[in-house]
Amino acid sequence: MRDAWPDPESEGSGGRFALGEVARGRWGVVLVVWQGHRCKVQEVLQDEGEVTQDDYDAAVRALALAAEFGPSHHPARVKKIRSSSKRLWELCPTKHLRVTCTLAGRQIVLLTAFYKTKQKTPKNEIDRAERLRRQLEDEGVL
Repeated sequence: MRDAWPDPESEGSGGRFALGEVARGRWGVVLVVWQGHRCKVQEVLQDEGEVTQDDYDAAVRALALAAEFGPSHHPARVKKIRSSSKRLWELCPTKHLRVTCTLAGRQIVLLTAFYKTKQKTPKNEIDRAERLRRQLEDEGVL
């Protein structure tokens, strides 16, 4: 049985977006929540048809490690996305599961999640994460 995903406490701008904290250590790990809806990361991780229990557990462990040790806690599992604006990172908790994130101070902001089936990160996933990051900056959330 999959543990219930933590219900993030909203701390935010009062606009379309808010940040909801899901893990705290030396770094904060936060989700992007917009207008009371679940974020893409929650949707992907809780999709039991696509994400196995082992993948889910690995993602939760990776987020806890990232909260404690920051984005460079394991260089093989946290990588900058090269084709982006250099502000996006890819958290790799399993062989195929990916979570894109950006940094804001000492917070790791989770943007999107997806299953990677090829070696190269799909351009549409990079574009989606980059678009969300820009929207967050425009609204003053980051």
